[in-house]
Amino acid sequence: VSLAATGRLDGYSLPNARIVLDTAVALVASIVAILTATRFLVEGRGMDLLLTGGFLAIGVGTFLFAVAPVLSGNDPTAATSWAAIGAGIFGAALIAFAPFVKRKTSRRRRSLVAIAVLVAVALLGLWLDARLLGLDLETADSDGGRSAAVVAAYGLLAVLALVAAVGFGLR
Repeated sequence: VSLAATGRLDGYSLPNARIVLDTAVALVASIVAILTATRFLVEGRGMDLLLTGGFLAIGVGTFLFAVAPVLSGNDPTAATSWAAIGAGIFGAALIAFAPFVKRKTSRRRRSLVAIAVLVAVALLGLWLDARLLGLDLETADSDGGRSAAVVAAYGLLAVLALVAAVGFGLR
């Protein structure tokens, strides 16, 4: 669907390229969530449970807050952009701490439902914060550059990626 929204490939259009990129991220993250959930159901490792939750949060959050508003014809607002960033941070935190979990569980289905509910509650909280409470932090400075809050959010994502890389390297 989003590939058709890009139109002809005569030129480069940033909003259309962003739709394609966000759709690819949502699709790939959702596929990885399904694969790690399957591995969790077979082996019962806690690491796989956190990976499932992290990739599920990233996939669903990216679709709900970055792809769906654009495909419905609305321009992305600061609130939906912050909700997408929040979903990414929540998912990245789950993924970053996954390699440090060494427990196995015998209650696999219950644990999988619990992580899915946790992700759903977190995404609902982000949506409520963005829609009802009016999370309207600016994403750009007055001079057109990135705001300090955006830089801090992406800095946190970089730190979480570093923690994940070190954790999986040590594992």
